[in-house]
Amino acid sequence: MSEALDLIDHWSGAGDGRITTMLGPHAPYTCPPQPLAEVIALAKSRRIPLHIHLAETVEEVEKIGARYSQTPTEYLHELGLFADSHVRPNRCCGWRRSRARSCSASLTR
Repeated sequence: MSEALDLIDHWSGAGDGRITTMLGPHAPYTCPPQPLAEVIALAKSRRIPLHIHLAETVEEVEKIGARYSQTPTEYLHELGLFADSHVRPNRCCGWRRSRARSCSASLTR
């Protein structure tokens, strides 16, 4: 993590603002809750984007469901990823409209 933070400190905004850095934990099924929450908090405190793969496969959806009784999106929402963040889901498997509405409603309260 220290190497990532050094890179961010050195390169964020370099090149007349053309260089953007971000933290990138792989995916919800490979990141335990505590370290993932720490990375989310760090990205927010430094005001940098966070890149993460979300619900790319049915297997990921099943793993998160078995571990945490949530969808990957609900899991990340509970950890605070979507608060004060711009997120663009891409290639999400198992995305249910009813849960998307529920998640969206909780973000706008």
